[in-house]
Amino acid sequence: MLGRRIAGCTAFAPTGPLTEVTLVAGRPMRVVFTTTVSSGDGVMQEHQLADLLVPSGREEEARALVQRLNAEVVAH
Repeated sequence: MLGRRIAGCTAFAPTGPLTEVTLVAGRPMRVVFTTTVSSGDGVMQEHQLADLLVPSGREEEARALVQRLNAEVVAH
């Protein structure tokens, strides 16, 4: 199971479309979800919605998840 760490937002924060899912190397490795939000003056800003911490030994599973999310969710 992948662990979850919220990155400065609540579950009810307004978000735009999911624009990118990336795998970030490190200890632990992280799957990072990025979205775009429009500020009050109409400027679009990228916002890191959340990231999932990848337990040791589950790196290949995380790579496959990132590929699938980018192909099936972000691309649409």
